[in-house]
Amino acid sequence: MAQYRTVTEFLIKMRNAYNESRKKYIEADDRLQAVNKQWKTERSRGWNNAQQKQADTERYGNIIENLKRQKAEIISSFNAEIEGIKAECDNVFSIYDRATGDKIDLATVELLKSGILRTDELKALTDDFNGNCAMLRIIGNYAFNKGEAEKDKELIMLGEKFKDYHFPYKEHIDSLADLSCQVIRDDRHYADLMASVYDEKADEIFSKAEGINVKVCD
Repeated sequence: MAQYRTVTEFLIKMRNAYNESRKKYIEADDRLQAVNKQWKTERSRGWNNAQQKQADTERYGNIIENLKRQKAEIISSFNAEIEGIKAECDNVFSIYDRATGDKIDLATVELLKSGILRTDELKALTDDFNGNCAMLRIIGNYAFNKGEAEKDKELIMLGEKFKDYHFPYKEHIDSLADLSCQVIRDDRHYADLMASVYDEKADEIFSKAEGINVKVCD
């Protein structure tokens, strides 16, 4: 039975990592804010003697620095996890974004060289070689050059679409990674603002990536 790897599986990993880390991030920052508020109250109340003020200043200082460190570690760990997922995804899909010799259909290349293909046949070829970056770039480059030579806007548009073709995986992974990292960051106000639109934007990315897959074995 054929097995496939999908872009969606890596988006799911990324979203799960976000959901888990976001909870830890909120808990850590809430504790930090609570201690900061408490320390502000202590300072406004004042002290009866310098020794007690010094002791409280050191105590709260240590607590606050420890909580800041915990929050920073959560952010750092999350960023590293996201980079790991991106690297894992690249390991699966990057080969499909490289124009390598094994992807070239020599018979089709000869047909292109002959110059006999009509515009509708060139369009059909892009469907025949869907996902094959080498052939799509060759077809796109041919269509673009032919279009420019013949002042054919339709061919130029077809060529522009495919001559620099990329296997469509990285933009979706990068988009969700960037969105996720904006919601787990030092600035809580901005993080919460982005969190309010996270699910909506993430769903849009999932929708665009739906169906992007490669067969890894039969």
